[in-house]
Amino acid sequence: MAANIPSTLTTSYSQDGGTNTQQHIPSKYTIGDGRTTKPLVTLLEIKGHLAILHLFAVMRLRIESLEVSVPHMPLDSERRWGWFVGLAVERFDIWCRSLHIDDSRLQPEIVLPPLDVLMVWHSYMLNPRWYAEDCLRIPACGVLQTFEPLFEQILKGQIIIPNTPSIEQVDFWVTKTSQPFDYIDSVQLFNQRTIACPHCTMPIAVYLMTDNGTGYLQQNFTANCIQGCGLLGITKERLAFRKFVQDLAATPPAYLPGTFFNPASPAARNASKAMKRQVSANIEANIELYGSFRDYPQGSPEYINAYILAAISYASFSMSKLIKTINPSSTLINKILSAYNNDKIYSIDLIGAVLRQGSFVQKMYDLQWTRPGFFDEPQDEMALHHATARYHAFLDLMASSPASFFVPTLDIDLVWHTHQLMPSKYQADCNTYVKQFIDQ
Repeated sequence: MAANIPSTLTTSYSQDGGTNTQQHIPSKYTIGDGRTTKPLVTLLEIKGHLAILHLFAVMRLRIESLEVSVPHMPLDSERRWGWFVGLAVERFDIWCRSLHIDDSRLQPEIVLPPLDVLMVWHSYMLNPRWYAEDCLRIPACGVLQTFEPLFEQILKGQIIIPNTPSIEQVDFWVTKTSQPFDYIDSVQLFNQRTIACPHCTMPIAVYLMTDNGTGYLQQNFTANCIQGCGLLGITKERLAFRKFVQDLAATPPAYLPGTFFNPASPAARNASKAMKRQVSANIEANIELYGSFRDYPQGSPEYINAYILAAISYASFSMSKLIKTINPSSTLINKILSAYNNDKIYSIDLIGAVLRQGSFVQKMYDLQWTRPGFFDEPQDEMALHHATARYHAFLDLMASSPASFFVPTLDIDLVWHTHQLMPSKYQADCNTYVKQFIDQ
């Protein structure tokens, strides 16, 4: 339902009945049975977020009007943006998997990635439950989590995204990714990626875009394992099938997505393990006649490989056949399977996440809220103070009606998104004041 939330700002009145334009801005808010000591999101952070959204909007305009000659670059603006987002996700993936925990000790201005990569990370964090769980389940995302203060420093204006990157910033990026720092240079050069054959794991170089629409970033992607096992018709569904079965075969910490969120709770860890055992047991009963995985120690490389090959032999890469014995109508099973849509390590489709977020960015841009200096004057800042007050009232509503679903207005959404871009703080604030993790 739509949330009809009044602002908690108050207007004072003079003795002669006139209105005093001086409005009271709360410094504390009641949420559920608790009371904050200060606003959970500051005006500075909201303005910092709007500044980032402005850069994203300008980048989109630049891409849609790009006049350089790039093979297979779509002419239609919407399709071109989708193509660019696909490239950005590839670049984010390379960057994320290249990071080392020691890199987080470097100067923030040096490790700051290009704007297109920041955009993908931004959208990833705006799916807070999946993002938080991935940071717990997936080692590379756990390293990414150590860089979250970098984004918070951007929000607070402590780090400025430069128009021209420093030599040190470019060198760090290129050393890590072997990619051009400038996203315009990248779109002209980045046309291939490597996948692993889902049957034999042979590396296969595939084009991102092709004339016949079978590139990795296109709807009808397909590839063949010519140099390896000879498997034909490799699709993202087949790549996802292998990822799912590999997660099943691996011992913890390879928990299934959607089942492992609170590692501090022994009950939560045990429930996640039990869910994986249940799913694995049902599948193993069907595939054990198709492979010798039980001959090897559970979780060993030999066991995992034999398990995967047995599942492939049984189901012929059909996810529906593989899971038909594990109550596919279960909400949790459907949630688990929703995380398997390609071969990437992440539990959400990052391309879809960025494209969905793009509509919000465009609305903020069209309202001119992202324009530099738009909220510089105190009277203009009042709109953001109202939004902040309404967001805290929204959280109070969520705390009082935990089973209900509320649709926030655009201004509340802005503050909510800003809060989510500080993931550790967001999770702690939700637990403290709302008594549940809010992920809508």
